[in-house]
Amino acid sequence: MSETPIVQKGLAALPEPVKGAVITVSDRCVSGEREDLSGPLAQRLLAEHDVVVDEGGPRARRCRAGA
Repeated sequence: MSETPIVQKGLAALPEPVKGAVITVSDRCVSGEREDLSGPLAQRLLAEHDVVVDEGGPRARRCRAGA
């Protein structure tokens, strides 16, 4: 039995940058057991498509503070 190929649509450039957010949840990263690699990777991939992630915004600070 042959598998059906996955067809991916091309991404069109956006007319201007848009704001986005990356939320990662990891008990091990919070406790310092491992480094968060997925959050920075997601931010870099979004930036390649003109999505701006404000890492220092008020919501980000509240999340890092545990609020």
